[in-house]
Amino acid sequence: MSSMPRALPAWLAPVQGDGAHIQEHQSDYAREVVKMLQKQGLKVESDLRNEKITRKNPRALDAEGPFLLVVGDKEKGGAVACAPGQFKTWV
Repeated sequence: MSSMPRALPAWLAPVQGDGAHIQEHQSDYAREVVKMLQKQGLKVESDLRNEKITRKNPRALDAEGPFLLVVGDKEKGGAVACAPGQFKTWV
């Protein structure tokens, strides 16, 4: 039993991802991405506080957390950077 992962696979997790922006001016695009993913049926939340990315939603940054979906200037053209946690070996 100790070899079993402590986190659920992404498709079973209560929250599958957390959307975050790098800088304040990217928050509108981050909201748009989160809303679009929610309409597709994904369980995504947003963390749009004006904090460093490493301080945003610690659940998303620890080894057991969901994906951290990051929006920066590079991603504003229609993309999202994805930082996997525990799930990188499950998906």
